[in-house]
Amino acid sequence: MLLASLWLGTGCATKVASIYNYSAADGDFKTFLVVAPEEKDSQTPENKLFDQRLQAILTTSLENKGLQTSSLPDLYVSYAVSVYNTSETTSNFNNPYGYNYYNRYYYPSNFDYTTRTYKTGVFLINIKNARGKLIWQGSKTFRLKSKESVQARIPEICREVIGAFSLPVPST
Repeated sequence: MLLASLWLGTGCATKVASIYNYSAADGDFKTFLVVAPEEKDSQTPENKLFDQRLQAILTTSLENKGLQTSSLPDLYVSYAVSVYNTSETTSNFNNPYGYNYYNRYYYPSNFDYTTRTYKTGVFLINIKNARGKLIWQGSKTFRLKSKESVQARIPEICREVIGAFSLPVPST
């Protein structure tokens, strides 16, 4: 049985969406291992430090929930970040056919267009059991202004998403 739930935020902030698979959560979990995304040979030192920072956030958060790191874990934790540029164009006008006082006729008014560029993306965390079955998945979509740093904002989003995870209560 899959159970989906949303954690409500305030304002127009996006929410963390999470899904539990209670049928795969059939054990008493005590250990975990954060699995890094596939490393590419071309990965910059800056990106390697960024990945290490995210892994440290996940490790600390899960240890605060009572789990311990292990090389033979009960849970495997992985994450993914997907970011792409998007733009939005809006036209600013009140009345497209305004009255011209000087020429005494109606004509199309001048349109003023504004284009904004954003960075849009999703941060995703998967937690699987030792058999590879998905137990929990949490995600959050985000939109940043074009000049905002993704690497400055993602750690905060990572904390929000992993904060929505709680250990399943063992069935008796």
